[in-house]
Amino acid sequence: MAKKGKKKRPGGGRPQATKRVTSKSAAGPVKSPAAGVKGEARPAKAQATKARPAEARPGKAQSTKAQRLEAARRARRRKSLAVRLAVAGIAGVLVAVVAIRVLSGGGDGDGVRAQLTAGSCTYDTKADRTDPAPRNHVASPTYKFDPPAGGNHAAQAARPATYQEGQVPSDGQVVHAMEHGDVILWHRPDLSAEDRSALEKVSDTYERDVLVVPRATLPSPVAATAWGRRLLCRSVEPAALDLFARTYRDQGPEKFPD
Repeated sequence: MAKKGKKKRPGGGRPQATKRVTSKSAAGPVKSPAAGVKGEARPAKAQATKARPAEARPGKAQSTKAQRLEAARRARRRKSLAVRLAVAGIAGVLVAVVAIRVLSGGGDGDGVRAQLTAGSCTYDTKADRTDPAPRNHVASPTYKFDPPAGGNHAAQAARPATYQEGQVPSDGQVVHAMEHGDVILWHRPDLSAEDRSALEKVSDTYERDVLVVPRATLPSPVAATAWGRRLLCRSVEPAALDLFARTYRDQGPEKFPD
């Protein structure tokens, strides 16, 4: 039998495998120009964007910190100035109060007492005990100290005036006047007209706060009393009596409108 001869393929030899062309292999190595341009431009833009804040931020942070420090320094200066002004204001008020009291005779220190006792006068704080209100209003009070300078007293107060013998208010009424802040200038009835005139001049200066009262039992020719204070003088001393009235008037425990 004749063997069938194999058909020879064109070109001879084994048949060559046919390579499949896929979309990946076809498109893989080829990049479009547009994509290449776009891919190369984006990194440059990103780098430029990142570089700008990196250069601007340090300067801005330093400026903000400097502003905060300057604001803190200004606040401290303002606070220090306010404290100094407050201290100066308080000191000024205290100086003014002291000056007013000195000029008005409102001080009650050793200097005032030294002036009161520079001549023939002696100063003390002797006074009868006073019960709490309203028990301090009694019908007929009596007093251990002469002249009286405090204690239980009558319900009605004597008014500031220059009294003559026969018109003298009771001790209880006079003490009540001292409770209101009045000052009493006492004198013996036999005091000379000249000395009585000197007392009345002091009274005229403070006529709304001073009573001139004759008293036969005085241990000294002249005396001045306010609530809790006494000045006993062997002679009329207008300067000391004026200072006493100026210093201790309106100093009673019960304020009374003029």
